Amino acid sequence: MLGGCGLRVQGRDLIVPRKARALLAYLASHPTHPTARDIVAKLLWPLNSAAQARHSLRQSLLELRRVFAAADIAPLQADATTLRLISGHVRVDIDQFQALAGATGMAELAAVEQLYRGPFLDCFPAIGRDFDQWVGRERTGWVEQALVLMGRLADLRLVEGDATGAVAVCQRMLGIDALREDHHRRLMRALAYGGRPAEAVRQYHDCVAVLRRDLDVAPSEETEALHRRIRGGDAVRDLIRPARQPISGEFVPKTFDLSAFDQPAYRGPEPRPRAGPPWIAILPLRGHGPDPVPDYFAAGLVEDITGMLAAMREVVVISSASSLIFRDQPTDLLRVREVLGVGYVVFGSIGRVGRHLRTYVELAEAESGAVLWTHRYMTADLELFAAQEDIAQKVVATLVPTIHQAEMRRIQGKPPESLSAYDLVLKARDLTYRLEPRSFEQAGQLLRRAIALDPGYAAAHTTLAQWFSLRLGQGWSPDPGADARALEDAAGKAIRHDFADARALAMLGHNRTILKRDYDGAIGLLDRALSVAPNDAESLMWSSPTFAFVGETAEAIRRAERAISLAPYNPFAFRFQHFLCNAHYWADDCEAAAHWGLKSLGENPNYTSNIRLVIASLVALGRIAEVHPLANRVMELQPDFRVAATVDRHASQDVRARERYRMRLIEAGLP
Repeated sequence: MLGGCGLRVQGRDLIVPRKARALLAYLASHPTHPTARDIVAKLLWPLNSAAQARHSLRQSLLELRRVFAAADIAPLQADATTLRLISGHVRVDIDQFQALAGATGMAELAAVEQLYRGPFLDCFPAIGRDFDQWVGRERTGWVEQALVLMGRLADLRLVEGDATGAVAVCQRMLGIDALREDHHRRLMRALAYGGRPAEAVRQYHDCVAVLRRDLDVAPSEETEALHRRIRGGDAVRDLIRPARQPISGEFVPKTFDLSAFDQPAYRGPEPRPRAGPPWIAILPLRGHGPDPVPDYFAAGLVEDITGMLAAMREVVVISSASSLIFRDQPTDLLRVREVLGVGYVVFGSIGRVGRHLRTYVELAEAESGAVLWTHRYMTADLELFAAQEDIAQKVVATLVPTIHQAEMRRIQGKPPESLSAYDLVLKARDLTYRLEPRSFEQAGQLLRRAIALDPGYAAAHTTLAQWFSLRLGQGWSPDPGADARALEDAAGKAIRHDFADARALAMLGHNRTILKRDYDGAIGLLDRALSVAPNDAESLMWSSPTFAFVGETAEAIRRAERAISLAPYNPFAFRFQHFLCNAHYWADDCEAAAHWGLKSLGENPNYTSNIRLVIASLVALGRIAEVHPLANRVMELQPDFRVAATVDRHASQDVRARERYRMRLIEAGLP
């Protein structure tokens, strides 16, 4: 499944129809438990009724049995409710690849190059939203594992003196993801070590060009420092390779230390940090009642919750595989904390009540045992796959704000000098979204302190980018040009430190639209963000305005509504409501725009972008009496506000709609 999707028996490729291949791929990716027929039927035939989907599944199974019978094999096991590939009858490349996850030896790591032939299910045709999102999540995970393993291989080859081999691996890594700045540095290091400094300098310029073209950011100081050292000539060569030693061959010492030059990206497992984002474990859900839910459903639910939390970057979530050790043990929070090193634990049970599934979930502090939140979900069990996704999304939507509140309570009263970078970011977010000028500037200072404490903390750079975006939108920037550049720089650094930071990608995409009118570049970044974290409400929210401004208002509304549904308890809900107001306004539905804009206004009366849209919507509806206090509020928050300057730089492509916006603001009495 790496590099495509194929089935081979004794050296002969079998021709299998598209849906049957999709079915095999899904079953091969879930080897530890049977998969419910209802799940794969809904997954592969999402537009069909339940009965039609089950019939289509039976047809695909019949096609597979014919193909297997002709090849004299029987790898598929099926009963009335479940399907599975029989362990031992099928060799799956991703299983072999997963077995290499902890590899450190040369032979094992060299096997990675042969085994990783390309992205998971590369070029596989679209099936449906749920299947395609599953493929996207799997693809992201396998690509990252491949890059980690190839990085280890390149570093090991370099240490053993094989600069040519290291260069080849680095070039392949850049072929997989050319936007990873650490890949460019690794290749520069390998070229320089191999006595090819001119090529290393050219690689630096290639890096600069790629970052500028695709992300519009400059290289990091780490890359610039490496470039300077390579250009240092003779003074640097002693750091690049041992004096009087050949570039390659058996005399290169095995203990050669590259740390004086540039640390390899892979350093093995890191100890759990004492300060930083909260760590959380999702324990296996226990079955209850006389008619228990199948184990595969409970396991799939935990995997979905874990995957969604991991993509959001709000917490550090322990892998579901690590949490499995507590499956058959009584829930002992202190023991979980001791073994997994987490601050928070999610646990619960699941069972059937009549024709419904009842899921009970608790969130507790591991050290104190205090229960922070509990909830029961009742869902019809006829659609297991849809129920699994729905429950997972609801759990995540409640967990994140609950943990956020608990963390805010934790840092209350702590002296400023004792706050970690994570604590500073947490506090800065709260101050930022009050949108009060004094506390807003204080938030900016806290974010700069956080970055000074931990320059590699991606969330601090992402939050600083959001801060600059709001500073510009509120009209509070003393130098809009400088702040626009600072915003791009902060978002670029966030992506460099965490290439899968969906929020940084989405923020960068949003501001490509707002500040540069680069709609195609923006949509590319937004799509990349949502391929990383399709269920992250924040990323969805930032993606909505671009579609509104290019005239795809139905898509803008869908994304904003989806974001709100994924974050029903968001403490900063006013932003989500405003973005839905924005989508409705540019769709020329001023009734809906006024409704959502007034809701946002009720949550936060200081958001000037929202107040302006509410004013324009109310003028369009003839509700003039409600407009004048809002116009006065705009001028209080932004005394130098002028309609012409705001509308002239507005990102909407609809010239006539922009002109209506201009006239409505003027009719409201704004200067």
